[in-house]
Amino acid sequence: MLKQLWPYSMLLILVFGLGSFFAITQHRPKDLTTNEIALNVEEIFAPQLKKHPDIVLVDPEMAPPEIRDEVMKGYRILIDTQKQAKEYAGDRLNCRNCHFQAGNTLGGKNGSISLVGVTYVYPRYSQRAGRDVSLVERINACFERSLNGKPLPVDGPKMKAILAYLNWISAPVKDRKEFPWLGLPKMTHDYKPNPDNGKKLYALHCAACHLDNGQGTKLPMEEQVLDIPPLWGDDSFNDGSGMSHIDKMAPFIWLNMPFMTPVLNEKESMDVGQYIINQPRPKFER
Repeated sequence: MLKQLWPYSMLLILVFGLGSFFAITQHRPKDLTTNEIALNVEEIFAPQLKKHPDIVLVDPEMAPPEIRDEVMKGYRILIDTQKQAKEYAGDRLNCRNCHFQAGNTLGGKNGSISLVGVTYVYPRYSQRAGRDVSLVERINACFERSLNGKPLPVDGPKMKAILAYLNWISAPVKDRKEFPWLGLPKMTHDYKPNPDNGKKLYALHCAACHLDNGQGTKLPMEEQVLDIPPLWGDDSFNDGSGMSHIDKMAPFIWLNMPFMTPVLNEKESMDVGQYIINQPRPKFER
């Protein structure tokens, strides 16, 4: 697959720099056929994997034949939500924008928000809902908030495929009682973010890929998609999403941005995060 991209890769390196190039290689494959998994998870996320040497992440393509099609359907939905579940997504984001490698990581630096083991922690209490919620409810909350869309039918084929995928990638940790890599860490100090400084940092570290207007970048591919996601505006997540709150946005930036080369400290990440949050975005229709 990377051989197919090399003409664009050279252009992108010149325009956006190496960090952006790595981000764009997580583009939408045409068919996601065998041998076209975007990146080698074990190579890219090796530092976090070394913290848990007993865990071996599993490739969705290696699922048993009797569940492989369903698992791969779920994988495709997370990787390419805009194509596989467009009717339920109201913005231009894909699940993988927050869950790199469709969540098949162990979080931490460059690991985004892991989904490995998530099937074993739900139902769980949701402070937002004020009650225990199921994994199906949590998935649909993402569709309604982060994707600014509408919920999947709870017994429909897309939801079943997502659950099959999550069950498969969670299988390696089924005997564990704790899953410390799930979620995002809390910032370690009390600090009031400075969005004015965040604007300067955004221009320095973020605008090359996400653009000055926060609208992301279109690829010069056969089908134009926003592979570097919009951070505000009509095509971005709404104000009811987790990323619209500094306690989620800041640690995500701190651990993952710029893509594959995170350089901001905690305070800088909070400044940039607050600047992004302050920009206009869709309202969540409660």
